[in-house]
Amino acid sequence: MTALTPPASGVTPRTLDTDTDTNTGACGGRWGAVALVSLGFSVLTFSWFLIVPAFPGVVSAFGLSAGQEALLISLFFFGYAAAHIPLGFLAAHWGALRVFNLGLVSLVMVTVVSALAPNYPTLAVARMIGGVAAGAVAGTGFQLGASWVRPIERKRALGIIGGPGFATGAAVATFLWVYVDRAVGWRTGTLIGAAVCAVATVLCTAFLRSPAHVDGLEGGRFTAAGVRRMLGSRDLWALGIGTLGGYGLFFTISESGPKYAVEHLGVSPTQAGLLSAVVLLAGIPGAIVGGILADRSRRFVAVAAVPVGITVIATFFLPFSHGPMTWVVEGVVGFTLLCGFTPVSSAPAEYDGMRPQDYAIGVGLVVTLANVGAIIDPLVLSSVGAAAGPRAGWIAIAGIGAVSWCAYLFAREPRAVSATGSE
Repeated sequence: MTALTPPASGVTPRTLDTDTDTNTGACGGRWGAVALVSLGFSVLTFSWFLIVPAFPGVVSAFGLSAGQEALLISLFFFGYAAAHIPLGFLAAHWGALRVFNLGLVSLVMVTVVSALAPNYPTLAVARMIGGVAAGAVAGTGFQLGASWVRPIERKRALGIIGGPGFATGAAVATFLWVYVDRAVGWRTGTLIGAAVCAVATVLCTAFLRSPAHVDGLEGGRFTAAGVRRMLGSRDLWALGIGTLGGYGLFFTISESGPKYAVEHLGVSPTQAGLLSAVVLLAGIPGAIVGGILADRSRRFVAVAAVPVGITVIATFFLPFSHGPMTWVVEGVVGFTLLCGFTPVSSAPAEYDGMRPQDYAIGVGLVVTLANVGAIIDPLVLSSVGAAAGPRAGWIAIAGIGAVSWCAYLFAREPRAVSATGSE
């Protein structure tokens, strides 16, 4: 990574490539900080996926069509995708930790509003705002996690954040909250979920700190040059578009899959929730393996592209699967997508010329592009499924994944970019 220009004071700034002792300055040291960021990601996905076990009650309460139900999923991703880059700007100006904490508090508030929503439009707006809040947590969370650890540990740390952190909250929401909603109703169940989010948010905001060994994370460093560097990166664009299809498949299977399983595979709602949890829980070892492989491999792009390619291939088999094979396919989708997404989430730190304060902008670009798949796939699945049957719907979104995967072919290896001195 290229050296930064020292500030006028003559103090040389420290970057994400500074291999210094990062064991002090936060509760539990650098891995304690990673654990707190992971907890924040669990809040993010728990709040996000509480809608899945609530869908039967929501559909009954508001008389929703299949298209309106799919729109609730897509609106969250629309807010999530649209907010990432602007929130990266805000993090560079205001500070990553402040934006992270703001996102967590906003998620709690939006979850309460969702539980109390008197009608469908209110719930739809709450879902979209929830996506914006989730974007605040995700972009800055990856930035904070990458900043706290040594360069050689970076992808491993992001694997922990994107694996156990990301998947645990979603799995608890999709499976355990089926029983909670069944016992107390979806509104009360969602309010209880909001209380759980609030407790975890208090822990994160009380103990997580910005790392003192990396400059630029406290804000006030927003520059047009940093924006151009991130948004003009051909490699980040290629990685984001390449991930688009697999990312959309992962979330569509985990959110729309339970309904498909109940209606077309003849499983109970509880089994359907467990199927969704399998997708998410399989992502935990997948993300950790992806981080380890990316740390050790000389082929950074391949570590992302190969697993995401397997995600796409597995989805083609999903509509033809029954019984145990369905569980295997969904497990493969969960493992491989997060295995590939872990190196993608670290990509802004891999290419030459990245400054710590610009990391959230780079992550914002990659995740915004990937989220296009999560926006369009539920709508395509619903519309094509209604016209030609559910099998055609799954094949259609797998086809989108196959086309988008080809963008990986245009991403260069970080070391090759560094060797040529070009971005």
